[in-house]
Amino acid sequence: MGLLRRLSHASEYSDLVKHLAIRDLKLRYERSALGFLWTLVNPLVMIGIYSFVFSMVIRMGVDRFPLFLVPVLLPWNFLVRCISVVAPIIWQSGYLINRASFPSESLIFSGMLSAFSEFCLEMGLFVLILVLMGAPIFPGALILPLVMLMHLVFVTGVVFFFALGFVYYRDTQYISPIIMTAWFFLTPVFYPVSYVPEQYRFLYQMNPAVHIAACFRDPLYSGTLPPWSTLGIAAAFSISLFVFGWILFTEHKHEFAEVI
Repeated sequence: MGLLRRLSHASEYSDLVKHLAIRDLKLRYERSALGFLWTLVNPLVMIGIYSFVFSMVIRMGVDRFPLFLVPVLLPWNFLVRCISVVAPIIWQSGYLINRASFPSESLIFSGMLSAFSEFCLEMGLFVLILVLMGAPIFPGALILPLVMLMHLVFVTGVVFFFALGFVYYRDTQYISPIIMTAWFFLTPVFYPVSYVPEQYRFLYQMNPAVHIAACFRDPLYSGTLPPWSTLGIAAAFSISLFVFGWILFTEHKHEFAEVI
């Protein structure tokens, strides 16, 4: 099945994806005193902790460090949340896979839509704080919605690979935190790329998260547009991962009922 046919087939279940995403958001905060406000409280607390540690305890020598950190920390947290919550959905939903007749990737898409809604709230709050502080975020912030959509495509592609891992290899639940920890320190979340030794810079640029991080940091930290070359590389990585991940996922999904 070609990519266009996959897209057409998936669009037929868009209402199901929306319904599952809304249900997930409602169930997640059901009987919670703060409800959806937890979406904002959790990242704010983590931002405060990271900012204190790397500004007061471990000084990184970066000007306005909290503003340097947060534009990349929030997208990174979105990635980690999707790997830990969305990627295992297929593995955890064996009863649905065996009994219902719908594309199994609909579960992935609904989980991503739910997580992306929270991510949009987090980023929106951060941009509002920057505006109230009088930080110079324009004209760079105008490209932020495009960068966020690109990041959604990238993370969805990564989730497809991890989802297959959770289905076929139970060890994935133990190795995924190790992978994400290593990836975190190999990505310029709390340090600038200039800190990377020159001899390793070429290998470092092969990490797609490096380019995506720059696409978030440039608009929100300095208010400038990221270089078009950086945007192009990040978009190429994102689309490639998404297409390859989705194709690999759909080629194996007929086996899920037996494996799960």
